[in-house]
Amino acid sequence: MPTENEPVSILFVVALFLGFSVVFSGFWCGVVFLVSRMSGWSALATVYAARDGVAPSRFRGRTAYLRLGTRYTGTLNFDADATGFRVAPMVLFRPGHETLLIPWSDVTTEDSRLMLFSMTRLRFAKCDVPMYLRPRFAQELLSARR
Repeated sequence: MPTENEPVSILFVVALFLGFSVVFSGFWCGVVFLVSRMSGWSALATVYAARDGVAPSRFRGRTAYLRLGTRYTGTLNFDADATGFRVAPMVLFRPGHETLLIPWSDVTTEDSRLMLFSMTRLRFAKCDVPMYLRPRFAQELLSARR
């Protein structure tokens, strides 16, 4: 038999779930936004922000390392053509992360080591935030500029 308290307990559970969802979403967005500041993504975006939205993804789920040891593991989508490359994080990681459009004329590369791993370091002419890519992927990306 239903009691008087059942509607209250159902409303409490619904309110608790909605409250948790709002708090968690706010926390998640705040952390991802903070990562964009620490990593240097926001500094890159001040110079290289793509004004026309998200990159069509030829290379999906790729990894890049930026400053302060921040690592975007399997969360970045890249596209490239003869003029430059675009990079954008997956939807869950977009707060504070504008899509970047970086012209090849602003990119220099060099072989580098990051901890114990061989990497290709991309340096950008207008911003002092390096991007490290795994050499095989860097070669795939760079081959698009020809």
